[in-house]
Amino acid sequence: MSGFKSFANKTALDFLPDCEISHEGKCGITAIVGPNGSGKSNVADAIRWAIGEQSLKNLRGKKSEDVIFAGTDKKTRLGTASVSLYFDNSDKKIPIEFAEVSITRKIYRSGESEYLINGAKVRLLDIVDLLAKAGIGKDSYCVITQGMSDAVLNATAGERRSIFEDAAGVKQYQIEKERALRKLESTKENLVRVDSLLLEIEPHLKNLRRQAEKASQEKEITERLLSKQLLLYGFLWHNFKEERSVLLSERDGVQKQIFDLEVAVNTLAREVNQASEMMGDQSKEEEVAKSINLLRDESNILLRNRSVIDGKIDIEKEKQKSEEVIRVIPVDLLYVQKSLEEIRAHQEELIKRIQNVEKLEDLQDIREFAQVIKQKLFDLHSKAGDGSVKEKKIISLPDAEKKISDEKIHSLTAEKEEINKRLIVIHTSLEEGEKMLQSLREASRVGRETFFAKEKEWREKEYLLTRLKDTVNEVKVR
Repeated sequence: MSGFKSFANKTALDFLPDCEISHEGKCGITAIVGPNGSGKSNVADAIRWAIGEQSLKNLRGKKSEDVIFAGTDKKTRLGTASVSLYFDNSDKKIPIEFAEVSITRKIYRSGESEYLINGAKVRLLDIVDLLAKAGIGKDSYCVITQGMSDAVLNATAGERRSIFEDAAGVKQYQIEKERALRKLESTKENLVRVDSLLLEIEPHLKNLRRQAEKASQEKEITERLLSKQLLLYGFLWHNFKEERSVLLSERDGVQKQIFDLEVAVNTLAREVNQASEMMGDQSKEEEVAKSINLLRDESNILLRNRSVIDGKIDIEKEKQKSEEVIRVIPVDLLYVQKSLEEIRAHQEELIKRIQNVEKLEDLQDIREFAQVIKQKLFDLHSKAGDGSVKEKKIISLPDAEKKISDEKIHSLTAEKEEINKRLIVIHTSLEEGEKMLQSLREASRVGRETFFAKEKEWREKEYLLTRLKDTVNEVKVR
């Protein structure tokens, strides 16, 4: 015992009478004796509880947990109680293949109970049946408490019969009989309820039969529908596989087209870049055109300078002519001196204008002015030739001045030659530049045409590539 009522600690009691010295060599009665309050009744209650007693009244309690040690001032209460009975089964009186049989019952404060036979969990009914076969049970007289002796002596005929049956070993069968009678009674009650239910259900049977028939038809229709659905799904699956195969084939074809288009697009992109680079030569074209314009400007400047030099040469020559009288003529000194001074003044003005010339229009004015001076010289010679003057005098240009004038003419002529050479070089460069510019313009025109054509083709390929990719994506979604 452990935790059962007053036995808080684990306690072991041996009930082993000396059967050899007992009456006729059989085991007799074992008595539990002791002073008041020693726990004699608790020991008897523990045995009765272990073999299946369920009556709290017989166990002298009000609740199932009353059999658990409730605690004292010195020891706290426990949460469980257990009692184990060990039987010597060497004579196999208990019908089980063990020389020793242990019966254990446990209870917890939560109300849960456990029943064990030789450590294996079983039901209470299993323990009661097993012990009943050995003549042991809660209702048998294997445990006699105080007051039961008087009850036996004062028992009625029926009670005595129960005692004799228990002693004769027929108690087990009596229990089985009672159990069978209870089952029979329960079966009768169930039959009565079934008859009552049949009477209640019978009016609904016709409707139930119709419902059953409809249910049967529904089941048949459902099975046929399921069969048709399977056929339909199989057909759809077959079509789906075929469509999928076709779509996959189309997708492969489209992907190949996409690959070819991507290659074509990349090629066109390179060609567009090349055409763009060809168009980029426009800067070179502009550079050549700029160089040509510079050469033209330089040519115009050189032509202007050459014209200026021609004018200077003409002026120097006219100057020599005007200041040198080669033949002897009658001269009016005062008139000649005055005319020569006037001509020299015009010559000096002409030289200044030549030095300050900037435009071809200015050069034309200078030539007209020089023509005026020549006309005055011509008039002077005419007057001298018709004898209008009264004195004759030989006027010649001093050698030093003539030499300076000749050197100036020579220098101007050399400068003119250099300008002519430079003009030839510029003219050649202009011709080459014009040819190069024409070639660049033609190449630029071809490049633009190629660029726009390739760009158009590239955009068309890009659009087609996008459409094909969209088609592939739609196929994937499906």
